[in-house]
Amino acid sequence: MDFIMFLLIAISALFIGSVVIAILLGIGESLYEKAYDYFYPRPALSEEEMTEVLNEAAEFVHSKQLPGENGDGFADYLGVSSQMINKRLKGK
Repeated sequence: MDFIMFLLIAISALFIGSVVIAILLGIGESLYEKAYDYFYPRPALSEEEMTEVLNEAAEFVHSKQLPGENGDGFADYLGVSSQMINKRLKGK
């Protein structure tokens, strides 16, 4: 009886300890990301550049769609615009 009680307490302590460690790691990761973004800000495009890139993405997606195609053009637009923005940021 004492051995079973000991096992239950040990398993409970391990479970609670692993949950606490997971929470602390999540908080630490969040704080690290905030500090990294503060000390090393990511570059941003100006309003004109952003509008230009988004218009290019819209024209590209519109030119690639076939008449009568029932594809999700907005999802394609989001993917293409994200890639074009990342490409423009890498060139900066």
